[in-house]
Amino acid sequence: MPDDKDNLDDFEPDQKKRIAKLKQKVDEIAGRETAKFESEDVNPDLSEEFWQQIVEYETAPMTTEFQLLEDAGVILPPPEEMDDETLSKKLWALIGRLAKMRTFVESTNHLSDRELYERLWRDTLREERPNIQPGIWI
Repeated sequence: MPDDKDNLDDFEPDQKKRIAKLKQKVDEIAGRETAKFESEDVNPDLSEEFWQQIVEYETAPMTTEFQLLEDAGVILPPPEEMDDETLSKKLWALIGRLAKMRTFVESTNHLSDRELYERLWRDTLREERPNIQPGIWI
């Protein structure tokens, strides 16, 4: 996870001030003052990491699962270019690859393999989301 401490010119030695700066950055990103409910009992290290993650999430470049799969060398042919047997094999390979990326498909038993692949290929995998590394969040 990137750390404000990496840039020594911007390093603030006072943790309370660093947290306040992160909260201010969240307000700047939102374009307004945001609600910040936090117990006095919260560990300051945990609080700082939480606010840092909010800033990282909100400022991350956007991507899609489809783009991430393509970047990893996964070939996803259009559904109309595959017969049912080929499409079914491709779908299950895709589901396995998505699981490795910590993206899971659920509640799809009502769809045929073709319907599911088409929905993933045309819509679901093309939804934009912040490009963040999985597994770094609290």
